[in-house]
Amino acid sequence: MSCLLLFVWRYIGLAVSLGIGSAAYFIAGSARGLPDSWSLALAAGTALLLGLPAWLLTRKQKAPQWAYVYEAIREAERKLKRISRYRFSPRMWRLRPSISRILLAARHILRVVAEEPGRFQRAGQFFNVYVDSVGSILEKYYLLISQPAKDKETRIALRKTERMLQDLAPALEQELSRILAEDVRHLQVELDVLQQNLLPAPPPEHTEGKEITK
Repeated sequence: MSCLLLFVWRYIGLAVSLGIGSAAYFIAGSARGLPDSWSLALAAGTALLLGLPAWLLTRKQKAPQWAYVYEAIREAERKLKRISRYRFSPRMWRLRPSISRILLAARHILRVVAEEPGRFQRAGQFFNVYVDSVGSILEKYYLLISQPAKDKETRIALRKTERMLQDLAPALEQELSRILAEDVRHLQVELDVLQQNLLPAPPPEHTEGKEITK
């Protein structure tokens, strides 16, 4: 209900401010003989002056109790930017598809958590493990792949890292599905309730005229 009232207040306030601005345009243009450009500027200023407070008062604010969630999201975004830079290195061409897929899944997770901060607890493994692990692995891989001479052990470690990152991309996609699993269950419950209410009740069985046989 409060969201509806905010919506009504916001757009009624804007409509009123535009109406007053339009009236100011015609009054200024006709009464004082001002040029059209001046009258239009006066009308726009009047509408902005009246409409801006209504917009600022009713715009969506981030709840203070979720401040730590938004800070975690910003920190994860900074880490993802560092991860993204590795895609453009010629030495990382083998990992480019895996990095792109990881970034896509990670940004989806950040988006769903930002839209509903209550999902943050379900995404704890992503914030506390996945993001840092990917950054650390890529940093070490880049260090090793940049060396001019690589022994057998180094080459084995590089191939193992490549396979690990290939497996990490679908793991992040599964993590996204797990984070949204509760939302999917809630949606299914609502659909079941709606379906039960929409389906017509079965007609009562008529027993008149039927003989009871033993």
